[in-house]
Amino acid sequence: MFTKKVTSIILVFAFSLFKTQSVNLDNRDKVLISGNLRNFLMSTDNLKGKDYWADALGGNLKFEYKPVKHISIGVSASYLSKVLSSDLDEKDLGSGKSSKWERELFDLSSPENAYAVSRLNQFYVQYQNGKSKLTIGKIPVEYSPLINPSDGRMLPIEYGGLSWNFTSGKSQVDVALLNSVSMRSNSEWSKIKDAIGVLDNGFQPDGSKVDYLNKSNALGATIFHYGRKFRLADINFYNIHLDKILNTSWFQLGLNFPKWDLGFIYSYQIPDSYQNRLKYSERYVQPDENGQVASFLLRYKIKKFAWEFAYSKAFDTGRFLFPKELGRDQFFTSLPRSRMEGFRNVDIIKATVLFHQGKWSAHSDFSISSGASENDFKNNKYNTDDFFQWNSFVAFRITNKLEVDLLYIFKRNLQTTNPIAVYQKTNYNQLNLITNYWF
Repeated sequence: MFTKKVTSIILVFAFSLFKTQSVNLDNRDKVLISGNLRNFLMSTDNLKGKDYWADALGGNLKFEYKPVKHISIGVSASYLSKVLSSDLDEKDLGSGKSSKWERELFDLSSPENAYAVSRLNQFYVQYQNGKSKLTIGKIPVEYSPLINPSDGRMLPIEYGGLSWNFTSGKSQVDVALLNSVSMRSNSEWSKIKDAIGVLDNGFQPDGSKVDYLNKSNALGATIFHYGRKFRLADINFYNIHLDKILNTSWFQLGLNFPKWDLGFIYSYQIPDSYQNRLKYSERYVQPDENGQVASFLLRYKIKKFAWEFAYSKAFDTGRFLFPKELGRDQFFTSLPRSRMEGFRNVDIIKATVLFHQGKWSAHSDFSISSGASENDFKNNKYNTDDFFQWNSFVAFRITNKLEVDLLYIFKRNLQTTNPIAVYQKTNYNQLNLITNYWF
C-alpha cells in the first residue's frame, strides 16, 4: 500500500512537471525527463470458443537526477487504465477458461482493478566513473536472453537488486544480483522466491500436476555476461543462476557479412542439488533433467529486404526450463506467443521475410514445431501440441516520437482437438494494435 501511494505521488508530480515544463533552467543539465504514452488494443478470435477483446491506455515517466559528479538517481513509474473491453471473466463453455491474453493488458495481481493501475518501476542510485557503473535498488537490467523485460504488454518485467557494468573498447562485462521482481502485467513487487510459480506450473515428467510456488526458498538470481565484438563476429556468453533451482549457460555467436548473417546459440542447464530435497511434485526441475538447446540462424540481406531461416533443437536430455515470471527465452525461433521453454526432444523451424523503407518496416514469420504432443509430459511441460504459427508485423513511424504497430497472429495446433489442451494456447487469430508516443 505504501508503494502504491508513493507511485501515485510520483506520477502526479511528474505529469504536472512535464506539463508545465517547470524544470529549473539552472538544473536542466542535471534533470532528465523521459517517458511514453501507450495504447494497446487486442482482439482474440478463438476457434470454436469464446472470443475476447480489450483496450488499455497508459503511460510511463522517468526522472533521472544527477546531484553530484558520478552519481545519478533514477525514478520511473507507470499508470494504466482499461478503456473498454468485453467481459473478460466470462468463461468459455468448452474449456471452462476465461480470458488470458486480454487480461494480461491490466493487473494480474488485482484483476478486479483495471481502471487505476499504478506501479513504481525503478528507483535506483547509480555510480558511474569512466567505463564502469554500479547500480542499486529497483534497477534497469541489461538485456539477457532469459531474464529480460518481455515488454509486449503494458507493464514489462522490472527487477530489484544490484548490477555492475563495465565496457572497454569492444568488450563488455555485466553482472547482476537480483532479489526481487515485479512481474509482467503486475503492479506488485515480490521476492523472487515468491514469484516463481505464480503463473502456470505445468506438469512433471510423470504427468502429475506441479506445485512449486513458495517451495524453492531461492534467495534470488545472478547474471554474468561477457560480450566481445570483432570485425566480422560477435560473441556473447551468459551464465544465469537461480538459487536452489537451476543454472543455465548460454553461448551465442554471430557472423556478419555484407549480405549474409549467421548465428548460433547453445544453451545447457544443470539442476541445483537443493531440488533433491523437495517432494517430487514440488520440484521445479528433476535431478536427471539437463535441458539443452541448439539454435541456428541464416539471414540474407539485399536492399530493402531480408530473408531468414532459423532452426532450434531441444535435445533428449531434459526439458528446457526457465520461470516465465522472470523473462522469456530468446532463441532464433522464439516469437510472440511462442517459446521453447518447457520442451524436450522438439524441433522448431522458422522462416521470416523482413522489409524496411523510410518510415515503414514489416516482417512475417512462419513457424512450425515437431515432437510436441498431448499427454507426452516427459517432453512437454505445458501439455501443448505441435503447432503452426504465422506472425505478421507492420510498423509505421509517423514522426520520431510517434509510431503505430500492427501485429497479427495466426496459430493452429496440428493434432489434438481437445478444447482444454488447445484453448488460448493454439487455434486462435489475434490482432494487436499498439500506438506509442515517446517524449
